Amino acid sequence: MAELPTATPLSPPSVRARTSTASGSLSIDLALTPSALGVVRSIVAAHLELWGTAHLGDLPDRVVLVVTELLANVLDHAVDPRDATAKNATLLIVRIPEALVTVVTDADTTPPTEPHELDDASEDGRGLLLVQSVADGFGVSVKKDGKDVWARFHCPDPETEAPPLGKERC
Repeated sequence: MAELPTATPLSPPSVRARTSTASGSLSIDLALTPSALGVVRSIVAAHLELWGTAHLGDLPDRVVLVVTELLANVLDHAVDPRDATAKNATLLIVRIPEALVTVVTDADTTPPTEPHELDDASEDGRGLLLVQSVADGFGVSVKKDGKDVWARFHCPDPETEAPPLGKERC
């Protein structure tokens, strides 16, 4: 089983991040910028491939899409009460029995606006509808120092479905 290095800093000037990984778990602390989203997509896709999810159809694409949307919401809407200019977040992706769970944590205690009907002219407001449509579960946990926005994706139990040769189980 291949392991990615722990606590690898990213060096592009527009991205400040620290990653930590273990088998079935990825954590990234981010100073978000618009250009950081593409870097995070690449990191997440690489980890999902490392975990052997390619044989699970569109699961890797759905996870990457939801991670992108949740981080974009932090970038566009979250306000850190300690520093209004900071757009910091933590991304956690973890494998639990029969599922992958993504959690985006930020320092803003304001929950996201509930998805609602939009007219065709609306330019935004579709993100959480998109998350709800591609994830198998979705929710928000507000804490005294911020919130966790999570999405769950069904992932077959590794005991009942063998991974392809040379790949780690999901």
